[in-house]
Amino acid sequence: MKRAYLIACVVLLILLISPVTTWAGSCPEGQKWDDRKGNCVKDRTSSSKKKSVPLKKLSEIAFSISGHPIDFKARRARFLELASGAGPDNRWFCSARAVRWSFTPDPSVQLAPTVEIFGDSRGHCTADPCQSTDPFMTSLYNLLAFYLYGMEGAAEMIYEGLLEGARTDAYSVITADASADSSWKWAEPTYYASMILWPLGYAYVLLVDEYGKDDPGVKEIKAWGDRLYASSESKPVKWIGGGGFLKGPDRAGLKAAAYSIWGNATGNEEALKKGYRYFRHAMKTVGKGGRDIYWGKDAEIRKMKKTLKMVGMTTGPALYAAYALSLSGVDDVFEEAPKGGNIKEGMAWLIKRAKETGNKIYAKSYGYAISMAYIELFMKLFPEHPVAVGEQAIREYKTVYTVHVGGGPATCFLRDL
Repeated sequence: MKRAYLIACVVLLILLISPVTTWAGSCPEGQKWDDRKGNCVKDRTSSSKKKSVPLKKLSEIAFSISGHPIDFKARRARFLELASGAGPDNRWFCSARAVRWSFTPDPSVQLAPTVEIFGDSRGHCTADPCQSTDPFMTSLYNLLAFYLYGMEGAAEMIYEGLLEGARTDAYSVITADASADSSWKWAEPTYYASMILWPLGYAYVLLVDEYGKDDPGVKEIKAWGDRLYASSESKPVKWIGGGGFLKGPDRAGLKAAAYSIWGNATGNEEALKKGYRYFRHAMKTVGKGGRDIYWGKDAEIRKMKKTLKMVGMTTGPALYAAYALSLSGVDDVFEEAPKGGNIKEGMAWLIKRAKETGNKIYAKSYGYAISMAYIELFMKLFPEHPVAVGEQAIREYKTVYTVHVGGGPATCFLRDL
C-alpha cells in the first residue's frame, strides 16, 4: 500500500513539473518557447548548424509583415507601468539627458525643403548642421524617446510635424554635392536622403497605433515617405556599378536599414526588395568567423585609423536591416553568409575587436557614426551570445545614441525592460 502511494505521488509530481521542464525544452529545432503564448514559436534569430544558406532570387521572396522592430505603444505602457511601482523606473533610458536634448532645444520636428550637404562632404565637417537632414533625424528620434518616457502630447507633436513635412513635401529636392566632382556629386546627397526613412519608419508604426492607418493624415505621411524613398533612389550613384568590384558597402548598409525599416513599417515591397539587395551588398564585407575582409585592405582607411568605424557603418545598419527583413518574411536572413560570415558573427567580431583595442567608437556614448548603438540590438537579438552577455554587464548603467548608423537612442528603444 505504501509503495503504491509512493508511486502515485511520483507520477503526480512529474505531471506537475512537466510543463516547465519538458514543454519549453521540447520545441522543434528553429523554434523557441514563448511564455506568454504558452507554445513554441519560430525563433527568427536562432542559428542552425549550417553556417550559410543558399541565396534566393529577390523575385522568389514572398514578403509578409509579421511584426515591427519596435512596438512603441506597448513599450511606453511598460515604461509607465514600471515607473508606477511595478518595477525599476527605467525611463532614464529615454530622459532628456540620455537623448542629448540640450543639443536640440526645440522638441518639435525640424524640417527643410531640400536634402543638402554643407561644406566638404569627404573632409572634416565644421558646419552645424553638416547636412540638412540631421535636425530632422535628431528631433524625430528625440520625440519618439519622449513619447516612450511618457511625455504628454508627444504623439501629437510627431503627427503634426510629419504632416507638415508631407504637405510641404520637405526634402523632396536633392541638391548635388558642391564639394564633389561630377562623377560622384549625387553619392552623398542620396545617402543622406535615404537616412530620413529610418526614423520616419519608426514614427509611422507609432502613428498607425495611435491614429489608425486609415487616418487621412497618416495616409499623407505614408505617401510622403514613399516619395522620399523613390527620390533617394533617383540619381546616378558612382558606388553602384558593375565590374565585379565591391563599392560603397557602408552606404549599402545604411540604405539596407532605412529601406527595410520603411518597407516593414508600411508594406512597401519595393523598399523591402531594395533593402534586401543592399543588405546582401553590405554582407560581402564579412568573412569567415565574422572577420572584416574589406575595410582593413584599404590603405587610406587604415592610415586614418578608421577601419573599425567603417566596419560599424556597414554591419551596424545591416543588423537593423536583417531584423526588419526577418519580420517581413525573409527567412534565414541571419544565416546568410555570402563571403563566409553571417551578420551575427560579423557584429560579434566588431564588438569584441573594438573593445579589445580600446577603439574610440566603443567608448563613445553619442555620435553620428562614431558610437555603437547597434550593440543594443545585438544584445536584444542574441542575449545568450558570450559577447552580448559581456556587454549586458558593462552597459547596465549606460546609454548609447548613434544618429546615422545606430538607429538613434537605441538604449531607450531596445534595452530589455
